[in-house]
Amino acid sequence: MLENILQEERDTFVFFYDSRDASAHTILEELESIDEKLDQQDLTMVKISDTGAKESFGLGPVPPALVYFERGVPELYGGDLLNDNAIMKWMKAELKQEEIKEVTVPMLEKLVERGKTMAVLFYDSEGDSKSL
Repeated sequence: MLENILQEERDTFVFFYDSRDASAHTILEELESIDEKLDQQDLTMVKISDTGAKESFGLGPVPPALVYFERGVPELYGGDLLNDNAIMKWMKAELKQEEIKEVTVPMLEKLVERGKTMAVLFYDSEGDSKSL
């Protein structure tokens, strides 16, 4: 179902969580007010309690996580999930910016599997770029 949403919607925010995790329920309560604001802007937020779903997008095994998908490309939120002001600031910035996304190897594999057209820049830890 998430795959269908990501194909139909240009911008989608997804909260991946484990329903057995008490802290995830606290975060869900915080995200409810954000979800209402997104609805007013005709943006989509999806909440998924299937922990395997996050891994299937190459995002790692540990929930909870808030992820922004722009045209199916994921961007992981790295801040405090209990700070709704910081989350809203991050969301607004993500919606405004057209930027190069940094992806992990599993994320890149998923993008290649989907047949997305893309340019990839590989670089080492010193920042020396290597073109292919």
